Amino acid sequence: MEIRLEQVEPWPLRGGCEDSQVWRQSLVLRSGGRYLVKARSGRGKTTLLSILYGMRRDYGGEVYFGAADIRRYRVKDWSDVRQRRLGLVFQDLQLFDDLTAWENVEIKNRLTARRRPAEIQEMFSWLGLADRMRQAAQRLSVGQKQRVALIRALCQPFEILLLDEPFSHLDPENTERGRILIDKECQAQGATLILTSLDADPGRDYDQVYDL
Repeated sequence: MEIRLEQVEPWPLRGGCEDSQVWRQSLVLRSGGRYLVKARSGRGKTTLLSILYGMRRDYGGEVYFGAADIRRYRVKDWSDVRQRRLGLVFQDLQLFDDLTAWENVEIKNRLTARRRPAEIQEMFSWLGLADRMRQAAQRLSVGQKQRVALIRALCQPFEILLLDEPFSHLDPENTERGRILIDKECQAQGATLILTSLDADPGRDYDQVYDL
């Protein structure tokens, strides 16, 4: 699904976007492309993904998914899009602390029936979490929570995958393992990848890197 941004500017950042390669630009992110958006804190990385996920409407300009202006989406439209076409790993992860790591993932998987239990177990093992599946999320480290949130995001179909600083608390080995899972699933679904980071990402190639 192609994404088009036309002169988008968050209202809280008005007047401070002059040097951005994203804000107040005409921008097309082609279907199946891989994009990195990098910026220091306070430049709107999370805001950008929140706009694309339909959680924020406090912006000027237009955002299109294909030919559809997302401002015209109704609540039901967003529900359908988020369940079948749009995946997201939040920066604050939004896990349920009282549920186990497995239960946090299974909630998503029940909605979509995307994965067999054995496939989910394989992802937990691949990311070094086999012994943490039955542990309450509140007892996990931030890096472990990031990996659980990534597994959860991959338990649904999507045409666009949004990742908000997904590797910020991971060591190089788990970062690479996370990348492999992401690449495999995006390739399988022909999905567009948009990842935000504080810095450039020397560990992979992107179709385009934007300074926010």
